[in-house]
Amino acid sequence: MINGPLRVAAYTAPWHAAPRTAGLAALVAHHTGARFEAAERNLTRELAEFSYEDSAVMDALVTADLTTGPADQLLEVQDRLDEILRRYPLTTYVHRAVLKARPSLEAHALRTIARFEQGDAGVV
Repeated sequence: MINGPLRVAAYTAPWHAAPRTAGLAALVAHHTGARFEAAERNLTRELAEFSYEDSAVMDALVTADLTTGPADQLLEVQDRLDEILRRYPLTTYVHRAVLKARPSLEAHALRTIARFEQGDAGVV
């Protein structure tokens, strides 16, 4: 079964001129460390259909995702990642993927925070 980000990305792809290479579909497909989960689930080929956008927009999307808890509460990134790791057992693909993705996810958030602190939030 295809994971959530890939399913939503495929759904949004027809809305864009270059559906699997740019725009919303690619952002959704790759957000919040999806490549790590795809590797755990043997879905790298499916994910490769969508280009990876390394941008301020991707950073902001990941940061928004990681600062919102499961009950829509505001969380620090580290607290959100810890919450996910507590919720999913060590043997699950989600737990393994988050452990591997954590440095990358934290880097997205740090770049977003730096942009706001420098007054560059408008680039998002």
